[in-house]
Amino acid sequence: MLEKALPAPYDCLFDFIYPLTGGNSAQGYHDMLYDQHQINAQLPRFVVEKGQQLVNQKAVTDLTEKDNGATLSAKVTAIDGDQQLSSERVFISIHPQQKNLFSTECSCDLEENCMHVAAVLLHRLALDQSAQNNPRRQRQSNRSGSSFMNRVRSRQAEPTATKPSESAFQQLIYLLSINKLSPKTPITVELVVSEKQPSGEFRTNQPYHIQLRALNRPPRFLRMVDPRIFKALLDSDTHWENQNKRSLPTHETIAVLEEIVKTQRCYFADSPWQQPDSQPIQWGEEESGNALWKTTRNGNQTLRLCSDNTKLHILPAPEPFYICRESNQIGPLSSELEKPALSWIAQGVKVEPEQSKPFIMQHLQQLLDWKLPQPHFYPVEPFNNGTIIPQLMFYSKRSHAVSLNSYRKPTIQDGMLPQFIYQGPREEATFIYRNPQKEQRQFHKGIVHKVCRDTPLEQQYIDTLFDIAPDVIPLNTEDPSDLLSNTKGDLTFETKEEWKQFFLTALPLLRKQGWQVVFEDEFRYHFASVEQWYGDIEQTKNDWLGLELGIEIDGERINLLPLLVKAIEQSPEFFSIKRLNMFGDDDVLPLTLDDGRIIELEVPRLKALLGVLVELFDQPKWDDAGKLTLPATQQARIGELQLALNNTTGDVMAWQGDPEILENASRFSELQHAGPITLPDTFNATLRDYQLIGVSWLQSLREQRVSGILADDMGLGKTIQTLAHLSIEKAEGRLQQAALIIAPTSLLHNWKSEAAKFTPELRVVVLHGSNRFSKLGHLKDIDVVITTYALALRDIEFWNKKTLGAVILDEAQNIKNSKAKVAKAIKQIEAPIKICLTGTPLENHLGELWSLFDFLMTGFLESESAFKRLYRNPIEKDGDKDRSLALFNRIAPFMMRRNKNEVLSELPPKTEIVVHIPLSEEQQDLYETIRLASTQKLQQAIAENGIGKSRIMILDALLKLRQVCCDPRLTKLEDAQHIESAKLQRLIEMVSELVSEGRRILIFSQFTSMLSIIGETLTTLKFKYVTLTGSTTNREKVVEEFQEGNVEIFLISLKAGGVGLNLTTADTVIHYDPWWNPAAEQQATDRAYRIGQDKPVFVYKLLTENSVEEQIFQLQQKKLSLMNAVYSAAEQQSDSFSLNSDDLMALLE
Repeated sequence: MLEKALPAPYDCLFDFIYPLTGGNSAQGYHDMLYDQHQINAQLPRFVVEKGQQLVNQKAVTDLTEKDNGATLSAKVTAIDGDQQLSSERVFISIHPQQKNLFSTECSCDLEENCMHVAAVLLHRLALDQSAQNNPRRQRQSNRSGSSFMNRVRSRQAEPTATKPSESAFQQLIYLLSINKLSPKTPITVELVVSEKQPSGEFRTNQPYHIQLRALNRPPRFLRMVDPRIFKALLDSDTHWENQNKRSLPTHETIAVLEEIVKTQRCYFADSPWQQPDSQPIQWGEEESGNALWKTTRNGNQTLRLCSDNTKLHILPAPEPFYICRESNQIGPLSSELEKPALSWIAQGVKVEPEQSKPFIMQHLQQLLDWKLPQPHFYPVEPFNNGTIIPQLMFYSKRSHAVSLNSYRKPTIQDGMLPQFIYQGPREEATFIYRNPQKEQRQFHKGIVHKVCRDTPLEQQYIDTLFDIAPDVIPLNTEDPSDLLSNTKGDLTFETKEEWKQFFLTALPLLRKQGWQVVFEDEFRYHFASVEQWYGDIEQTKNDWLGLELGIEIDGERINLLPLLVKAIEQSPEFFSIKRLNMFGDDDVLPLTLDDGRIIELEVPRLKALLGVLVELFDQPKWDDAGKLTLPATQQARIGELQLALNNTTGDVMAWQGDPEILENASRFSELQHAGPITLPDTFNATLRDYQLIGVSWLQSLREQRVSGILADDMGLGKTIQTLAHLSIEKAEGRLQQAALIIAPTSLLHNWKSEAAKFTPELRVVVLHGSNRFSKLGHLKDIDVVITTYALALRDIEFWNKKTLGAVILDEAQNIKNSKAKVAKAIKQIEAPIKICLTGTPLENHLGELWSLFDFLMTGFLESESAFKRLYRNPIEKDGDKDRSLALFNRIAPFMMRRNKNEVLSELPPKTEIVVHIPLSEEQQDLYETIRLASTQKLQQAIAENGIGKSRIMILDALLKLRQVCCDPRLTKLEDAQHIESAKLQRLIEMVSELVSEGRRILIFSQFTSMLSIIGETLTTLKFKYVTLTGSTTNREKVVEEFQEGNVEIFLISLKAGGVGLNLTTADTVIHYDPWWNPAAEQQATDRAYRIGQDKPVFVYKLLTENSVEEQIFQLQQKKLSLMNAVYSAAEQQSDSFSLNSDDLMALLE
């Protein structure tokens, strides 16, 4: 044995050097060295198809690879043509630099390039594609990549990695690989040094190389047997010098292999040998074998060594041996055959059917002497069934091919290869156009059948091809390997347009002539004609909609939405509306389907689709059927989509699905065009035309069970339109549950008085004050409940438990901050219809609009974060007009907005509006304190001195009360300086809304000090204004500033600006405090409402509720002579102030 082959002095001739960065690993998957085209180029089509069937049946197991993926082996289990279960071993070597990429060997009859080989190649390719599509697998594959050092670095980078224990020790490991494709070198040996951990795991595996030089101090991990093995390796192959991996020749295999296995440090390279529970290869008992002739699929016979034990894989050699992976053994194979016979078999003996008899005659004595069996005699017969199927194989191949009339060489060549399919006795036989092959042989049931070509019939098919597609030309190449075949039968077209016309016009005709088509995955020009578009919408569980939008091709429906999302992810800029706007209305864009077909989409239709379904640019959600999921609140978008897509081409799309959803969708698009309404007889007002439209729209919202925003400009009558809507609901018997109106405190009186005036039939309760619930009663006995935002927040638990008919928010911008407590609370209140009333649905940013719709219809505008990504950021930061239009179209059915200019013809020249404002609690306390004290003093003074001599005290008391109503700070009282003014707060709210509408405003007050306070507040809020009082010296300049539009607000003292001014650029007048003389107010109003005014003028009179201001206003209407007397006395300080005690006390009540 080896111990005698190596004298002791040879120990000094070997060295085992440092670890190098080369080497490979059997763990994980390596970069692919081939693709689908190269499989198709080397293997016949029917073989590839059979292989794919085996892959689909999961017939490929025990796949292993080494040499960085250049060597593959696997087991393929399948049922053969005789319905017998067979298990074949496949071995493949890949040579990227050679013309024939694959060297293959299989244990089946064909031995090479069979369906088992195809199955292994396709299976390995599928694993690589799966890893690329799976981020997790991809990361794992990266960690186990082809470079050993990459794996070392990744292990060192892992936070949980630990340093080897001090008890770890190095071992020399022998790794074996089987070379079935190389009979002369059936085994490859690889040398690796690894650290064995206490757990039994091997780590830091590094290749070691043999060097023939002196070794004074051999590494400690070597054992006595290792140098003798190295000597034997060098004796068998001198190329082992400086190598760590080489193949063993057959004449030296068995002896060296036995010594290697018996070291107990030998493993199969493709096994998980690094794991703690791995077991080394064992040297097995001797097994017996004999020689047999095996017949391949084409009738050829091969002489092989076989064993009754089907689990053994036998490697032919002068000293044959077997490998059993199941038992993890390698052992000798005994045979009665002599060594020359074994060597002859190892060289490969093959006999064709017609050569059986000559072969026997030539080798008969040799067969007899060596006790070898004789090959079988199989008859060879022609097989004709007359069935021929013409077929076109389309492909795109990276090459240097050049067509006849081209002047430059493309990097990718597109071609089609005609071929003809004949039915054989065992399987199909494929003949390639212009291939000189005349026949194919198939062995079946003891007969070798010859499938012969019908050349004249094939030529008829080729003539038909050239007649129908005259532009087709031969594909010429500088290198024949660039073609799919090597027969120069490949065809092509010069341009992409010619390819397109071929698929759209010629190919359908060829199909009618019997031609079939097959497409390679990478073929670039598989155009398909779109028959029509369709839409499908269904109601899914949990109030979601499932939307499918697609096309029909040859009767097949294809959902386009997932394909568009994939295309957008790959090229988001290309599919942006901004980019699509660069194309013309007649342009088309290509889209590749999953099966490789190409369709062309009209740009206008694509723009319309993406303009509505903007979530395709973000993170769309899909149901199990691949449909886009939308909240049920977005049914209106289906109508929007229908209109948008139909308007682009004029073609009406076919819509299918839930009839109710489709009907609702069409109604939503018509919400803004609702039909006429009839107001109940109990409604005490005459509405203008635009107001009737608004009420009709509110009725449509109720009918469709959706909500919306009435966003008319201030002064256009949002309150009266809402009351008219509620009046209709009451008259029709639909107001079964109370409607809850939430408004600012300053508007409670206005709602109450307007309801009493216009809708007396409504049972209205104002829920306000500390004892508010004591007068509420049962909600079933109430039609309308009016409360404030602050109280709604405080009473939220109460409202969450109640069933309401509607929730209406006046000045709904109070919930514009989605993070505010009041917004969060009010959004919890449930009702079948919700209405927002606001003239400013958007003040600062689009997030405010989202908050309103989040109250109205949660989910309609997606989540807040999605809305920010889809709409707010593109519109506010990027100025995306297309996205802005998409948002407008989305909300349009649910927001009715008219400004004063739009309804100009319906407005009267002047509209007067009285605004009642309640005092704040602190203001109320101050007011009552002054009123009670003043009343007591006045009563005593009048009793003692009479009214005439008490006029100064009367006027002073009235002045103080009016100052408290305007702003407590006007009283100069120390305790009043910190009290806020409810009227000032309401004024600022009005000004903010009016300015946002583009209004130009005159604000009048009797108190110049009040104008100063208003001015300071406006300055803080960054409003532009000018002021005119008696002390103004540059009067003309101030007026000019306002008239020329440099400022939006003009603060005017009633005395200084009541007369002599022409301010026709103003369209809004606000009387902050009432004056004694209504004629003076009228003169002030006429600064704007005069000749030259071309816009309707709105006049607002601000009155503090339950105060002297309301008393003055009532006396203005009822006792004009009394007010004139008060005015005269106040202005002229005369003695003609003839009022009785009752009239004076009425002002102080």
